[in-house]
Amino acid sequence: MNIRISAFGLTALLFAASCSNDETQLINTNGDEITFNTRVSRAVDVSNEAGQQLASFKVWAHASGFPDNLFIDGLVATKHSEHDYYTFEHSVFWPSGVNSLDVWAVWPYRTAEGDPAASDYQIDFTSDKPVIKNFVPDKDITTQKDMVAAYISQPRSAGTSIPLKFNHALSQIVVKATRGANGDKSQTVKIKGAWVVNARPQGNLTFVDAIGDDNTRHMSWAAEGDKTYYGIEFDNAKELNHETTNLLAKENGNTHMLLVPQQLDTWNLNDNKDKTQNSKRGGYILVLCRVETKHPGATHDGSNDGVKPGNDSDPNHYHQLFPYTGEYKETQYGFACVPVNTNWEPGKKYVYTLTFCGYDSGAGVYPPTARVEEINATLTGNADYITAIPEPVAGVKKEVGDPVLDNPIRFTVTVEDWTDASNDGWTNGDINMN
Repeated sequence: MNIRISAFGLTALLFAASCSNDETQLINTNGDEITFNTRVSRAVDVSNEAGQQLASFKVWAHASGFPDNLFIDGLVATKHSEHDYYTFEHSVFWPSGVNSLDVWAVWPYRTAEGDPAASDYQIDFTSDKPVIKNFVPDKDITTQKDMVAAYISQPRSAGTSIPLKFNHALSQIVVKATRGANGDKSQTVKIKGAWVVNARPQGNLTFVDAIGDDNTRHMSWAAEGDKTYYGIEFDNAKELNHETTNLLAKENGNTHMLLVPQQLDTWNLNDNKDKTQNSKRGGYILVLCRVETKHPGATHDGSNDGVKPGNDSDPNHYHQLFPYTGEYKETQYGFACVPVNTNWEPGKKYVYTLTFCGYDSGAGVYPPTARVEEINATLTGNADYITAIPEPVAGVKKEVGDPVLDNPIRFTVTVEDWTDASNDGWTNGDINMN
């Protein structure tokens, strides 16, 4: 997603986000001022509130030779109430004798110290460049806000029309699931929750010189903090079919897992020590799921542990394959996972698609118990959620990292540019959170 926002100097630097063909003419009446004809934006807000507009953003500018080099220090540019451009509260002139300006802009921002409604971060200048420190996404993924940032070095010879191209600063994570098309068609898979586990919760963003046309490359992140998890427990289980189900979607279909860009550490299942002792190190996708299978006949030869017998209205019997508890209870779900070690970059969307119970895929592996118990303690239905690895069944002992059924989950990860706007100079598309 790209947003182009332009700033114009009349008696002030005026900012306009451009995406429509409407034109507003700004007339020079004071000698040295410049006349502009520019298109005006009707872009929707980068927030999740559909129909709203980008109301404001903060701006910093560095001017070589200017006292302390910091020419604009976190001023708020606000959308003009009558026109589709942005202006500061007071007039700002291009400084005399300055040949170029380095300009940065960021949204969202704090409106006051301690403001709980704004994202929690500070902006400091280091080596004449701003550093966004300690940015922390909301732990509740349904209330997370996007973060966009822009940078440009503008020579005075190009005029006081400064184009700011905004880009997503975070990584968007999408988790989808499907029922394997070639697997045992008698099996049923239901999902009650999904999480991304062992990601660092905060980060510092440093602006670096842009390289090439991809303006997201002016952002360098350093992730910090104790690793944590992000996800959600569903009110109602989602039964998988051969179509792809977005596990983290809200009712409107939008996903809101927006996390600090980082390299996830590896959980190595081929290393016996790492496999069993990795509790809060390597990354993985955790799912709260249930797998059962249906067979003809009201009874089952041999052991009837974990079996629901048939009756007159339904002559089939059902096996509870996972979680295995020795009984059949429709409200029981267990935790399974699939290790991932992706390098998340800013402005990218990572779509993980998990295939359950396919031709060569199962239902995942047993996750580290300590982390599962920590997550389970926060869930509403935890009385029926099974965190323990079962006792040996038919002489087979399972441990952390072993498949919960016959095979681990097969998955794919697709990396997409999180860009929805057009790239034709001044023209933009609407801002889209998807």
